[in-house]
Amino acid sequence: MTVKSPRLAAFETLYKIQQESAYSNLSLDHLPVANGQERAFATALVRGVLERQITLDALVDKFTTGRLKPKVRALLRMGAYQALYMDKVPVPAAVNETVELAKTVGQGYYGRMINAVLRQIAADPDLPDTPMLRYSVPQPLLAMWQKTYGADATAAFLPYINGRAPLFLVPNSLFVTAAQLQDMLANEGVQARLLPEKVLTVDDGFDVERSAAFQKGYFHVQDLSCYLACAALQVRPGQTVLDVCAAPGGKSFTLAEQMNNTGRLIACDLHPHRVELIRSGARRLHLDCIESRVQDATLHSRDIPAADAILCDVPCSGFGILRRKPEIRYKDLDSIKDLPALQLSILQTAATYLKPGGRLVYSTCTLNREENQSVIEWLLSRYPQAVEILPLGELFPGAADALTAEGFLHVFPQIYDCEGFFVARLRKTAAIDPLPAPGYKVGKFPFTPLKDREAAAVTAAARAVGLEWDAGHTLWQRDKELWLFPLALEPLFGKVRFSRIGVRLAELHNKGYRWQHEAVIAFAAPQRAFELSQEEAEEWYRGRDVYPQTAPGQDETIVTFQGVPLGLAKRVGSRLKNSYPRELVRDGKLFAGKV
Repeated sequence: MTVKSPRLAAFETLYKIQQESAYSNLSLDHLPVANGQERAFATALVRGVLERQITLDALVDKFTTGRLKPKVRALLRMGAYQALYMDKVPVPAAVNETVELAKTVGQGYYGRMINAVLRQIAADPDLPDTPMLRYSVPQPLLAMWQKTYGADATAAFLPYINGRAPLFLVPNSLFVTAAQLQDMLANEGVQARLLPEKVLTVDDGFDVERSAAFQKGYFHVQDLSCYLACAALQVRPGQTVLDVCAAPGGKSFTLAEQMNNTGRLIACDLHPHRVELIRSGARRLHLDCIESRVQDATLHSRDIPAADAILCDVPCSGFGILRRKPEIRYKDLDSIKDLPALQLSILQTAATYLKPGGRLVYSTCTLNREENQSVIEWLLSRYPQAVEILPLGELFPGAADALTAEGFLHVFPQIYDCEGFFVARLRKTAAIDPLPAPGYKVGKFPFTPLKDREAAAVTAAARAVGLEWDAGHTLWQRDKELWLFPLALEPLFGKVRFSRIGVRLAELHNKGYRWQHEAVIAFAAPQRAFELSQEEAEEWYRGRDVYPQTAPGQDETIVTFQGVPLGLAKRVGSRLKNSYPRELVRDGKLFAGKV
């Protein structure tokens, strides 16, 4: 991994989130910086800009005219945030460093303008004092909260939606108590605070994966909301328990520990790669009562046995976890209007698995009545003789402070200084008729075939860099993405719902094509590639640029090691610029016989 300055790393992360709708928490896991101090600075800068984006844009627009280039706006947001909100960064440093960064990212032409605008913002940062600008909340979201909860209740929790959320550590009760884990972390130099719920909390800067206690499987990380949802289920050793939306696995781990690693816990998720996260976490924590499987939670499966207890922590809009994912607040509300139907489908399907007398917990991490109380109310109206509410007022000390009139737990961020969430506990009192066989809505096929002339141009450009495919593949386009699909599957397009049917070949941009790593590996022609030495291959796998003794003659070339394609490199002078995906970069021992 090529190490970069913290400001450059922050800029690239923000731009990726802006352009690709990437999640901040995942992007921040791969910051290419030198040390923990630089990571902390870059992380604070990224989170801060996302939290204050509306406010920062209002200040930028106050002193600019016309439409700004996305990179220039990102630079101005970063500079303004440093000047106004980062106490340890003097205003001159915020301005000068942003101007220098503009040169680094190819926006040096705008340096004088950036300098002038940032100095104006620092000198005159006043804006109208409205909740939208004070807390950087989009007006549609603000209006929804005020309509649902009232202006006073909304004003009470708005100050708590920004800032750094702590990490909650759940002790693995098979091996340690909360107090023992606290002592272990203290020996590692980490000060953890013990909460009444028998979990620990630490500052967000804690590097979890480097902790010896974590590596030994003595704890896992889990939001307090998910932990309390598990506690509400009140599972017992030897039971059959179902976690229908389990990934990445924290809820299943907590339940398995509460079951003393006995009985049977079935953890389901829709996506295979997320199911693998459950499996790897269970191995680290030494939990062998967990069975993980790929399963669509909206569809009934005959392979799932009747359960004593079921947890439905469903996909939601996430408006309760803005401190963890600040970019969520900018979601278009139209994009979440179908979520209640999805949540209800999951809840209704789960209810069919539950034994009469069994318990079911429904939970979300959002502040939106339509995804919370309304979903439960529909289920109760659909099965009035088969489902009843079990109030949660005695779940933990102080739970009554967040209890609704119905007996649900509806936590606002200011109550316990945690994330906003909703928990409902139900009991099944009678059998429910099986659901009808599921139907499928395929929807409109989102790809269009390339015309012959366009396909020929793409094929020629691919061959120029060493990518070739046979006549059994055809070229299709979605937005700016080019895909290769098997010709044999074309009769099924629009008739069958696919999860993955082809290879993403390239992305279109102004200067041509940005070839994707997966396509390079799949369709590289090794005889036209540039062979790397073992030392050069190691550098490539570590994400570093390669400096061969003799550079290839073409601007872009496929690099190989022992005839196996490694990726596509761009020649810059005598240097081969590394394009290996950041998530695949590896350090340490890479080849046998090497240290």
